[in-house]
Amino acid sequence: MFSYLQISVPIKKGELGKPVQIDVGRGVGPYYQENRRVLIDYLSGNIGLSHGIGVPMIGLGINNMLNIKFPSYNDFSKKSLSFF
Repeated sequence: MFSYLQISVPIKKGELGKPVQIDVGRGVGPYYQENRRVLIDYLSGNIGLSHGIGVPMIGLGINNMLNIKFPSYNDFSKKSLSFF
């Protein structure tokens, strides 16, 4: 059995503003694999959640996703600029 946690926060020049990504996964070789991912795009105001389960040895894979929209930095900056 294996498991992992990966957090990606873009901080390099030219990558600032890209979504923050969090991945958590586990599995048992080719018998069972599971992955959960969260993408947080704070500039556009989106959160994406996904959960996938797979059994590669029989070719089975199931995914579900959820997207949530919230007021973002870009929403407020566009409105504030329109007042000038």
